[in-house]
Amino acid sequence: MLAIEDTIVESGGLLNVAASSGPFAPGQAVLDLRTQSGEHVKSIRNEEGEKLCFPLIRVAPGVYTAEVKVSGEQLLIEMLLVTVPNYEKRLDVFERAVQARIEADRESNPSKRAALLREVQETYESLELNDLASDVARELNPTPPIPFDLAGRKLQVSCGSYLSATIRIKLVRSPICAPEKHKAIVRSLGLKKVNRVVQRVDTPAHRGMVAKVPHLLEIVED
Repeated sequence: MLAIEDTIVESGGLLNVAASSGPFAPGQAVLDLRTQSGEHVKSIRNEEGEKLCFPLIRVAPGVYTAEVKVSGEQLLIEMLLVTVPNYEKRLDVFERAVQARIEADRESNPSKRAALLREVQETYESLELNDLASDVARELNPTPPIPFDLAGRKLQVSCGSYLSATIRIKLVRSPICAPEKHKAIVRSLGLKKVNRVVQRVDTPAHRGMVAKVPHLLEIVED
């Protein structure tokens, strides 16, 4: 029987898989990482030890399907989130930014709300969460409406399209009993009530958030 001890692992760290039998010789097991679309990313052989340990060297942050084979037999398939280094510290900073965004939503004073949003945007940018920073930037500087002529026809705009591909994300179950890391994902999307739907830019980062907590979130298809 195999089980991944922690499904959130830093890039460059060790993925530990608990096993009922051991010790394991080096290279006895193989970890195959695949993208959500099924594309094979990397095969990693285990290190010697009582439990299975796989070094995630040069594995880019992202959401993967982890397939573990021992002596050629596939024994485990599970979702895995590979994060950037110093994940716990970055998560603390991220959660403070989420709380500041919640406070901004509650703030009725426009100037104070803008100051909070700028603080959130700068924090997201420091964490290299560019998609979330862009979302906040659009709140600070709303996109002007597409201009029409007197006949009601859309005018051509030289700066390009105002619109980007978006997805609608729905909170399908309360996260009240979920781990704090899962709650942070839900909060970062601005979802506070069950069955509420938000619209976000269609990016791998947003889809990865949904994939990490499929028991809480789903993408609403048109």
